Amino acid sequence: MSEEIAIDHSEIISTIFENENKTSWAYFFPFVFSNHLPPGKKIYIYEDSDLIFIFIHYLRNPNQIELFFPPLILNDLTMKQFNEIFRKINQPNIRFLWVDEIDKKKLEKYFGSQIQIEIKSSEYIFDPKKIHSLEGSEFRDVRKKINSVQKYHPIFSCLNSDDIPEVLQLLKTWRKLQGRNNNFLLDWGYTNAAVKCFIDFDSSRFNAWKVKISSEIVGVGMAGKINNQIANMFIAKTNMSIHGVSEFLRWQMFSRLDEFQFVNDASDLGISGLKQHKLKFRPIEFQSVYTANLNLTV
Repeated sequence: MSEEIAIDHSEIISTIFENENKTSWAYFFPFVFSNHLPPGKKIYIYEDSDLIFIFIHYLRNPNQIELFFPPLILNDLTMKQFNEIFRKINQPNIRFLWVDEIDKKKLEKYFGSQIQIEIKSSEYIFDPKKIHSLEGSEFRDVRKKINSVQKYHPIFSCLNSDDIPEVLQLLKTWRKLQGRNNNFLLDWGYTNAAVKCFIDFDSSRFNAWKVKISSEIVGVGMAGKINNQIANMFIAKTNMSIHGVSEFLRWQMFSRLDEFQFVNDASDLGISGLKQHKLKFRPIEFQSVYTANLNLTV
């Protein structure tokens, strides 16, 4: 019924995300897979006919599981099956880490007072074509930043497996600097995991790039397809001592994603500097995402 997540699950899970019209940033298989960090944290997929859900098992709390999302195909039948399973395994309280607007309404309708739903974050949605062109006064600051780094002749190209050790060192330095201001860096674990395994993913769904200056990697970016309309801006990390390289990296990434109508660049994690940085690229809308707690004893 359930098994540890593997690269081989990519196609089926990604196809379900597409068929269910998911647009939230977390509905991106490389993100889910990169959270599989055994032995302390393992991701499993449960499947029984239309009931499919992804859950997390922590070594520190072996008698409890958390769900990454609500059941991926969410309707009255799958919710009934889901309800029965969790009553049998005697886990009365269930936490859903990521809930989108559509599933929020379905869960509230089905479970009523049994479920408590809170807003988790607000995701930034961009028009990649608009950013690719960088036209108009609204992008003046971004153009200025990019022009400032052009004197170093940055080269944007595809990441390859030989780059992994250098990228991991870049991330280590980035974490050390960021940690001075942000004690809890939510993306550290899955970012490192993604760098180590990116080469295993199908390039039609997932791409990775680097920025080099004088033969040194000073930026790394990863992005890919959520569905035919929207892409996931997954990872964008740079050497923060070089002004303008972050804007250059994101501009190049958005340009590579201009076949999509939208790009979801996640939230700002409540970090003011990251918020200011993302606002420079002029989001066209914001999309709410939620977390939920289900109490089956009510």
